[in-house]
Amino acid sequence: YPPIVAIILLHFIKVDGKPVLPYKEAISAVPFSTLLFMGALLELGTALANGDIGVSTWLGDTIGMFCTGVSPFMFIVVLAAMSVILTNFMSNSVTCAICMAIAMPLSTSLYSGLISPVIAAIMITIGINFAFATAPATPPVAIAADSGWISAGRLFKYGAAAGLVGIAVMLAVGLPIANLVC
Repeated sequence: YPPIVAIILLHFIKVDGKPVLPYKEAISAVPFSTLLFMGALLELGTALANGDIGVSTWLGDTIGMFCTGVSPFMFIVVLAAMSVILTNFMSNSVTCAICMAIAMPLSTSLYSGLISPVIAAIMITIGINFAFATAPATPPVAIAADSGWISAGRLFKYGAAAGLVGIAVMLAVGLPIANLVC
């Protein structure tokens, strides 16, 4: 609502008898298709993360079966990569909820004493902040993709490369620091 209030106020503030920002001009510049797309993604993501629906519980149980015999370090690598990949296709908060629903039970049961749940949470929290490769990642990325200044392919190419570098730095720098602190 604050942007709409600002648009209305800027319409009524006049300089030399003309509005600073005419309402019709401001509204015509808003990428409504992008905003509707983002709204739909947020609702879908919220439904996926809803504990009553059970998708996150099902994911945790299913992934837990595949984690038997996987080293703790590899589990953290997969967790970090999963958080970066998922956050580029759904909202950060939904990705966080799904990844935490998977990581917390596994770090307190299968990896009990091997992985601190705090370290898993830190890796997820860092990973969900690399949301810049696709339009659904975050509203600013969606607006950039819809602006025409960068193609979706180029955005994905550079965003994915930055995400891979982020995963490497997260594991090479963040994980040792997290192990020292936790």
